[in-house]
Amino acid sequence: MLEQIGDASIAVIQSHGIEGLTFAAVAAEAGLPERTLYRHAANRARLLEIVWDRLNVQLGMPQIPDNPSGLRDLPRQTFQGFDRFEALIRATLHTDAGRGFRLQTASQRAEAFARALAPVAEKLAAADAETLAAGMQLLNSAAAWEFLRDYRGLDGRGAGAVASRLMEWLLRGIETERNDGAKK
Repeated sequence: MLEQIGDASIAVIQSHGIEGLTFAAVAAEAGLPERTLYRHAANRARLLEIVWDRLNVQLGMPQIPDNPSGLRDLPRQTFQGFDRFEALIRATLHTDAGRGFRLQTASQRAEAFARALAPVAEKLAAADAETLAAGMQLLNSAAAWEFLRDYRGLDGRGAGAVASRLMEWLLRGIETERNDGAKK
């Protein structure tokens, strides 16, 4: 039932924006009575949780990799999916509800990026390690995808390639700097 509600909610948002996400619209899209919908989602916040959970499934969002090269390849895997759900991804970026959802997992994502980058960051100063993790996370974000679409005219595939390449350069630059420092 939650899958049906989530899929219907996504369809409503894709068609009418997040402002159009009402219980009546979702019930109609799902072919369910509103009272059934309320049994599974007592309020709009819960309905949005169902949407976000279902969106991650439909996007096929991979787990955050546990190594630097896996992080580097992540935008190539995720940004194309963002294209398929453009209205919903933009809603997560530009609405209070979307911001609230993103903030729920912000600390876990930051920790996962830091763990994955530990082999590269272990010889960096703490501030530099934090800068690297923040930069890599930024390049793998929906905000980066949106910027590359809107200001560079790239689709998800192209945006993912650009973000992954920039991440590769960051990692290579750190390795080069480390090697140069060892030679001195």
